[in-house]
Amino acid sequence: MRYSNNLLKRYISLDVQPDQIARELTLKVCEVEEMHIRAIPDEVVIGKVTAIKPHPNADKLTVCQLDCGSK
Repeated sequence: MRYSNNLLKRYISLDVQPDQIARELTLKVCEVEEMHIRAIPDEVVIGKVTAIKPHPNADKLTVCQLDCGSK
């Protein structure tokens, strides 16, 4: 079963690091097999698809034109 650190923080107050939580869970409840730490990128660019047309050399591909502003 997977648990998110943010989900746990909704229900309990956490003043420890995720690796400490994993150690405590392994000792007291169940084995933690692995931890995944996901980071939010420093910059996220949101674009808008402005045009979609079939790829000239492939039947199952499409070519999309995007507008991502100044980025």
